[in-house]
Formats: sequence, structure tokens, C-alpha cells
Amino acid sequence: MIDFASQVFTNLFVSDFKKIDRNSRKNWNILHIGDTHIQDWNSVKTLLDHEDIHERPKNMDELYRYLGFLHVDIVNINDFENWCVSDKKYDFIFNCHSSDAFLDQIKFHEALYNLSKDQSKILHVVPYYSPFEMGFYSFNPVFFARMSEHFNYAITQCHIGSQSSTILQKIEIVNEISRERYSQRHFLDNKTTVDKGYNGPVFISVVFEKGRLDV
Repeated sequence: MIDFASQVFTNLFVSDFKKIDRNSRKNWNILHIGDTHIQDWNSVKTLLDHEDIHERPKNMDELYRYLGFLHVDIVNINDFENWCVSDKKYDFIFNCHSSDAFLDQIKFHEALYNLSKDQSKILHVVPYYSPFEMGFYSFNPVFFARMSEHFNYAITQCHIGSQSSTILQKIEIVNEISRERYSQRHFLDNKTTVDKGYNGPVFISVVFEKGRLDV
């Protein structure tokens, strides 16, 4: 798992999951799609310190369990097409820079929607721009705005960073309210730039929350 993904996961856990007590975590279902190797130990150490955990996990599977999540499924993107017909529902799904290697994007995102519970969170970390040999796709922030609109997700976080970035650039998001509901979600402002002189591939992270339209 690239450094950027480790930082994003840590930020999400500290900001959102920290308040979930360990007894509740035991009942959560977690789906992790993609790489489980941990590269950025500084970010993970921050997370472990928050949880007062003194052991060093070997990979993401162990990290989830150290954090109190007992029901964790790790899926390789090459096996996802068979997995996505499962009737199991998940409280948290982590697309760990994997969907860029899945040809049918609509099928992938429909599968995540069907696999997720109401009020669940879906974390995407995928290339914003990258070398041609890295997957099939690079993802514009507008893609995720459209996905949130299509599936009625709220977008609660969005960041840009390089593969080994130590600083995350936040992209602000606004919801435009219509008479009946939040009908459009888009990224602002026009002055925001992702051209920060990053070296190598640049990644985008987006957190969807299902069934929440007040963000």
C-alpha cells in the first residue's frame, strides 16, 4: 500500500472511526480490495499511538485486527468479479488503488454500492495521473462527483497527493441544494490546483458515505 493510501486511511480512522468503540468494531464487516503491504510506517504509527497499540502489524489484515475489526475480507482485484456477487454487506470498503485495473467501471461501482450497508463508508485511493503502465485509468475528481450524484452518496473527504507524499492537498467540496434534495455535488473552487510539482504518479482519495445527504 502506497504511502499516500496509508496517510489517507490514518486520517479517516482518526477523524471518523476513532469514536467507534471496540465492542462495536467487532461486529463490523470490512472489505479491503487490493494491496495490503504497508510502506508508510510513520502514518501507521500515528494511528497505533492513537489506539495505544504497541505491536507492529505485518500488513493491513493484521492492522484491521489490531484496531478491533474481526470480520475482514481481503480481495485481489483479479478475483473481484467473482466476489462482487456476494450477499454479504460491509460497513467499510477500501478500494486500495485497485479499480484502475478493472475494465468495467460501472460494474465495479454498482458492485460496491450493492455490497455496502446504509451509512457505510467507501474509501477510494486511485491514480489521478500516472504512467501508462499503471492500470487502465486515471480519475478526474469530477468522476467521483458524478458517482456520488448517481448513487446518492455524500462525499466527506477528498485529497490529492503523490505516491510518497507527506502532505495531502485537500480538495474542497460543495453541495448545491435543490428544492427537494441535494441534487448536485461538485468540487470547488476554480482556484484549486493539483499541480504541486509532485514527482511520479499522483493519487486522489475520496470518501463516500452511503445514505447521507446532509454533507
